[in-house]
Amino acid sequence: MHPPTLTLASELSEYAFRGIGWEGVSVAAWRTSSGPVLISDWHGDDLRQWYDLHGHDRAVTGPVSPVVRQAEACAAAPTVEGTPMITDFAGLFREVERIRSRGFATVDEEFEVGVVAASAPVHDFRGDIVAAINLSAPTVRLGSHLDEVGALLARIAGELSTHLGGTPRGR
Repeated sequence: MHPPTLTLASELSEYAFRGIGWEGVSVAAWRTSSGPVLISDWHGDDLRQWYDLHGHDRAVTGPVSPVVRQAEACAAAPTVEGTPMITDFAGLFREVERIRSRGFATVDEEFEVGVVAASAPVHDFRGDIVAAINLSAPTVRLGSHLDEVGALLARIAGELSTHLGGTPRGR
């Protein structure tokens, strides 16, 4: 069975806005902004079995304990939980289908009020999704440009996939 999502690194700009640090945190993929992208190549029984194991995992909305790095490496600012769009298996399935058709995902204040994100999958030489590129920002900065950013990230992820010898399956 597939393991939970683990963030290895994040890059912050000098104008960074950050509510929660994700480095070294292991969490169910459907509870992160890039997670649904990471599982968007799973089908039928695999997706259902994974959801049955992780479908009741809570979203991370406050201080977290890393599994890889020291706790001080993560931001510990408490945040206000957003309104998740995926609340059951049917919602997860719809989002996975949407990601497959668009080539990217968007999140509009689902996990944190005032924060939006877009992400796109990176494929390896087998066509499997092995990573995701994600951009999160305050809603006031990025909110009206989510689809544009998603398309740009999909293009960049495609270029990275090509360098890894990969192409998305079914495309």
